[in-house]
Amino acid sequence: MSLDQTELKIIGKVGSEKEKAWAKRIGPLRKRGNLLLCTLLLGNVMVNSTFTILFDNMTNGLTAVISSTIGIVVFGEIMPQAICSRHGLAVGANTYWLTVFFMILTFPASFPISLILDKILGEEMGQVYNKEKLQELIRMTADRRVLHDNEANIISGALQLTNKSVEDIMTRVEDVYMLESNRILDFDTMTEIIHHGYTRVPVYDGEKTNIVNLLNTKDLALIDPDDKTPLSTVCKFYDHKPLYVDHDVKLDAMLQEFLQGDSHMAIVQKLHNNEDHDPYYETMGVVTLEDVIEEILQREIIDEKDMITDNRQKAPRPRKRQDYEILGADSLRSKLPKQLAFVAFQFLTTTVEPFSDAYLARNVLMNLMKKDIVVNLTPTEPVSSKNYLYNKGEVTDKFVLILQGGSILFLKKS
Repeated sequence: MSLDQTELKIIGKVGSEKEKAWAKRIGPLRKRGNLLLCTLLLGNVMVNSTFTILFDNMTNGLTAVISSTIGIVVFGEIMPQAICSRHGLAVGANTYWLTVFFMILTFPASFPISLILDKILGEEMGQVYNKEKLQELIRMTADRRVLHDNEANIISGALQLTNKSVEDIMTRVEDVYMLESNRILDFDTMTEIIHHGYTRVPVYDGEKTNIVNLLNTKDLALIDPDDKTPLSTVCKFYDHKPLYVDHDVKLDAMLQEFLQGDSHMAIVQKLHNNEDHDPYYETMGVVTLEDVIEEILQREIIDEKDMITDNRQKAPRPRKRQDYEILGADSLRSKLPKQLAFVAFQFLTTTVEPFSDAYLARNVLMNLMKKDIVVNLTPTEPVSSKNYLYNKGEVTDKFVLILQGGSILFLKKS
């Protein structure tokens, strides 16, 4: 009786081959729970009564009571239950025919009683856990080191999806990085987008609560900042319409929506339908597939571009300054365009060995590039010694990098 039907079914599917055979053998008997219970109790009463009568015939009354009590408790209760609580499956399978024998022997008395119990109490169901009990069982299993903590957290997080809504995990609209639809995709805007590091950026019209489109940063791969393309043009061309969801949508439903692949970012809205004014939707924030996965994993996913570790606590993450940040707006006092300065810096540090990190610190090269070291040579200027890059036969210690220009005319000094 200590073997639960649910446990037997689990063992029959995932146990060892011997355990599967034992569970398959015990299953039919255990399924008739009330009949088995009546058989065991009737047999137990018969054994206890027999012990008492035997000891009474062998000794006097008081001794018989003490002896029978000790014998029944020790050999009839304590030892069998101690053994069966640890090896119940093996004991039950090996005493199968003995149990069948007693079921047949007590059938005239046990069967009618079991029928009455079935009618009154109903069919016995196996042990079933609700979500709270199942989560506690998982935590207890993790404490015994049967499961790793990460595995237990993932299982527990998956069980909580139906208990949480998107409002619980969303990033509030005031904390969302957005772009206004009338922005121009120049170098400063592109640098700003790269600096924030988001894959998708909501685009709003007028107010932040009026989100009209989504900008996927990969759409900017072929955009030249010098063309100063309007953001609205890019949005109209790719037309990534935002996905709108109600604030009380459960996370399991949100996950299924994301898995369809239409969008991995959704705009969270709340319907206000009061009698005082017309119904309207309030934009509360955004929720992403990453947010839902973080709830399953029970930990934050921090990629290489994240500036904060948590959308709700807003804990900043220490980050190294990027090259485009240092060479960005107001950092260059030379006549070199910002985009061209960034490209030149990347070329020198990654391609030209004397300017690599092994020979020259990057901050030193940055300081050099901030100086007025750019010279524009135009064909209209008169030929003089200052126009010469090199003189034949003269050693020079200057390094020259031609960034842009047309044809080059070499003049020979007379």
